[in-house]
Amino acid sequence: MISSLESLLIMLFLAAIPAALGYIIIGENGLLLGFTISLFILGTLPHLPPSTVMSSYRAQLLTQNQHPELFYCVSLLADKAGLTSTPDVYLLPSSNLQAFTFGNEHESAIGISHGLLTNLTLGELSGVLAHEIGHIKSHDTRIMMTANIAQLITEQFSFLGKILFVLWIPVFAIQGNIVSGIPIFLFVILSPIITALLRSSLSRTREFNADIFSAELTNNPLQLASALIKMDNLQRGLIANIFHLRRQSATNLLSTHPDTQVRIDRLIALSEQSTKY
Repeated sequence: MISSLESLLIMLFLAAIPAALGYIIIGENGLLLGFTISLFILGTLPHLPPSTVMSSYRAQLLTQNQHPELFYCVSLLADKAGLTSTPDVYLLPSSNLQAFTFGNEHESAIGISHGLLTNLTLGELSGVLAHEIGHIKSHDTRIMMTANIAQLITEQFSFLGKILFVLWIPVFAIQGNIVSGIPIFLFVILSPIITALLRSSLSRTREFNADIFSAELTNNPLQLASALIKMDNLQRGLIANIFHLRRQSATNLLSTHPDTQVRIDRLIALSEQSTKY
């Protein structure tokens, strides 16, 4: 409930910032322009066939004959989650350990990388697949697309506002109103940063929600926790070998995913809670 309320509040702020920015720069037409662009994108992109999106990543559709156990797992999880159709599964030509989804309850696809398929056990894959199905069930594709549109509109309005402000500096100077225009100019400059922070925070919240959904759907939070541990160790080892870097303990405010260790700790806590009852 708290995470849902948090997502709603963030979405309201994400809508308010570009609206306010458009009104400041263009007036009522700015509000209308931002609203029109949003409607057009939201009315077009979510209806793209998932196969089109997966093709852009050069992903190949997996067949039941190739991975019967994987298909049975996806079908079972989708049915248990109440999806009207089973998501198609695509193989991403990448050694990185990653997965993502696109679509809705009626038509969707899950992309899993070759690295994920070869390094995780079926149980761990079940946790990851349940997480992705959680995104489908919660309409996260549309939610994050809305957030991305808000970010895009804010960036464009901010860019236009900076140009107009520079052009109007001589007028402000003649009228002696430069100081009074500073707060507005600061808002124009900072609004894309604020929107990016809110969008990233929303994404992290949706990821936490999908983790909880996976734990409930599989009745085993440790499956996803084990997958995250393995993914984190393998990815961190690869980065360390290439760049000789150590993992930063501080959470990046612009990261779209929560800190992996925090996610693991939460899943382990859920598992310990479930064993008490």
